[in-house]
Amino acid sequence: MLVLSPVTITDSMFLAGTVPEIDTTAGEVAWVSGGAVAEGNERVFNRGVWKAARVPPNPALTPLQDPGTWTLMRPSNRWASFDKYPRTAQVNRKGRVDYVIRPGFFNGLALENLKGSRLEISIKNGPGGPDLMPPQTIPLRVRPAGWKSYWFGRKLQITKFRLDKLPFNPAAVIYISVIADPAEEVGIGWISIGDWVNFGIPRLGLASGTVMGARAEIENFSGQKQYEDGTYDIEPRGAAVHLTLQVMVDAIEANRLFDVVRRLMNKPVAVYASTQERDRLFSTVGLVSTDFTRDITELTKLDVYVKGNLQYDSSAL
Repeated sequence: MLVLSPVTITDSMFLAGTVPEIDTTAGEVAWVSGGAVAEGNERVFNRGVWKAARVPPNPALTPLQDPGTWTLMRPSNRWASFDKYPRTAQVNRKGRVDYVIRPGFFNGLALENLKGSRLEISIKNGPGGPDLMPPQTIPLRVRPAGWKSYWFGRKLQITKFRLDKLPFNPAAVIYISVIADPAEEVGIGWISIGDWVNFGIPRLGLASGTVMGARAEIENFSGQKQYEDGTYDIEPRGAAVHLTLQVMVDAIEANRLFDVVRRLMNKPVAVYASTQERDRLFSTVGLVSTDFTRDITELTKLDVYVKGNLQYDSSAL
């Protein structure tokens, strides 16, 4: 099992080439003290997009100071990939979405809710410097298995991707791009950069890692609006993926892993049950809780529960 311990992303880590702070090409407008605002207008302030329910009685007050006027609708396009919800991607961003980030030390990356035709990733030694690893281009739309599906089936959208064992360099700059046709909407719902923690490093003669019986549950939060004649409408709200995993670890590692879980208690993190591509469904972003049981001399058993964050819009499933 892999858990990504994330780096906190700050404004100073974004370099040139990143989605701009005010994404004017996507229609974003900055909030300005004293600026003219009409009912229904949206403005970007404090990393979020706020909507005015009325003409502000005092246009000098910020959206935080005037809750009677302003409602927070979503994160801004720059910060959409770094809030707690993987489903909140960029809005009205077409053709490509780019991030250039210098986060300090890191060795792993997790991406969720990808929307586009291909993903491009490179890591360089400083801005525009030499490559620290071979650049990668990953198709995000693939044909299902089988000759009939290959020729006649609809392409599947790959929505998540991870990298591990990345070069550990304090000057490393990571370039992330999702690209599609110029008129097509693109997005990245969630970016996490940090250190992968392996729950199950084997020692000679020990069987460590996630064992058989891993479980992934999709919880759909959509509801029904019922009518007297028995008909109904579906009200899409979103969906989350929860995981239940049993993991065996070397007893020598148990104290370290207990501390890892404790430090990550209040953070949504990326969790993968396995490094195998076939097990990609057993992964999510959510809050981790565990219980540790020492019932075998050289091994400690972990029952791991991951309560997934809202990850998808149900209407898009």
